[in-house]
Amino acid sequence: NTNHNRTYLSSDMEEREKLPQKESVVFLLYKDNQVLLEKRTNKISDAYSGMLIVPGGKIEQKDYSQPDYFLTALIREVEEELSVKPLRITHLFDNPHNLTPRGNVYYSRVYLVTEWEGEIKSQEPEKATAVWVNIDEATSMVPLQFSKEIIAAARQLLPHSTQEST
Repeated sequence: NTNHNRTYLSSDMEEREKLPQKESVVFLLYKDNQVLLEKRTNKISDAYSGMLIVPGGKIEQKDYSQPDYFLTALIREVEEELSVKPLRITHLFDNPHNLTPRGNVYYSRVYLVTEWEGEIKSQEPEKATAVWVNIDEATSMVPLQFSKEIIAAARQLLPHSTQEST
């Protein structure tokens, strides 16, 4: 039983309670066989400088007031970064040990967004530019293993127009 284990083992939940700022959401927008990636600006201060990555953001203090704060953060982040409101959202998977290039570890919840309201605009052009990429080519274009895993998970879930059926 889990209560017994909790006494002796430090569970993920307890770890996360100790580090409230170490949670994030990561999101892949998909439309017409294309995924939206983020091309980061070349900046020494940015851990992801110059990289093509799956976008995401940290859980903020205000998100914790909601029961599903991951979902709250997702909607907020998509609106902040791309100026659209996500309508159809699928939870792909969680990565409890998402290691950033700077050596920070985040508990990251990964979402796939297949419908949204509004027109996509990069809201933080000084930080990153939104780039549409064919889903079949995206895996080879992203340097981070975590980004590759997210694209692979999305490809498994999505109906595929480019793969030939036998």
